[in-house]
Amino acid sequence: MTQQEAARKAGMSLATWRRLEVVDDDREASFRRTTLQAAERVLRVPAGGVAALRAGETVEALGGHQHVNKDWLLTYGKSFKGDPLTPRQAFKLSMSVAGLEDDAFFGLDEYLQGKVSVKELFFVDQLPDWVLFMVNAHWVDCFRNVLVDLGRRLGRGEVPYPRSMVERVALELMFDSAKEGGDVADDMLEADDDVRAALPSFGENDEDWEDAREQLFGGDFDFQMIWLPNFTRMLFGDSRESVSIQLGVDLDSFHPIRWWETDRKLRNK
Repeated sequence: MTQQEAARKAGMSLATWRRLEVVDDDREASFRRTTLQAAERVLRVPAGGVAALRAGETVEALGGHQHVNKDWLLTYGKSFKGDPLTPRQAFKLSMSVAGLEDDAFFGLDEYLQGKVSVKELFFVDQLPDWVLFMVNAHWVDCFRNVLVDLGRRLGRGEVPYPRSMVERVALELMFDSAKEGGDVADDMLEADDDVRAALPSFGENDEDWEDAREQLFGGDFDFQMIWLPNFTRMLFGDSRESVSIQLGVDLDSFHPIRWWETDRKLRNK
């Protein structure tokens, strides 16, 4: 594998993977366990294998897949019945953000040190350029925490219905990642018979991401306007009020600083 392929399979930035491979005695990097576990899954080495490799030791590759916490997988199997998510869809969504709580995994360390741009941060790089131009490091870290929280809710067996604009945007990015990638998740699903039994297959429904999105978002995809090429003219232009009336939406709520506000629909319930 190239470094880029390995980083993609591990679900981390290329810069983070390169940091894993570089050993500097004068300035040894530290990584959280979740980052090392992701690399170990990709390299098919036992627990502690990456640390051993960084120390210059020879590590024997595993013949099969690493042990998977089956109790964790059973939560998905018991909690998700295909409406709105199948167990495997919930698992893949959760895996899409696994490890993001680690600064090194996310790339925040390099960003704060000026080594990489905000466009190189995992998941954040999928946001529109105009959003990234307006936000700061605190906003980026808060957005990362929303992604982590959505993953934790899935891990507890909760259906992550979005409660705010920021959760809608974050969940949209998780869907894109889960349906287009997920090599590590697929490998884990095929690890052994017990894992497959814990996350039963729902056939074609496991790949019906559009129906799952429709149900989770309740058909409300207004937030997708932030990716329109001319959206900044709508948001900041002189005709903003007339456009808001015409579209039937509060354009001010699309400003990144206001993404955390609870949806009006929920407040009125």
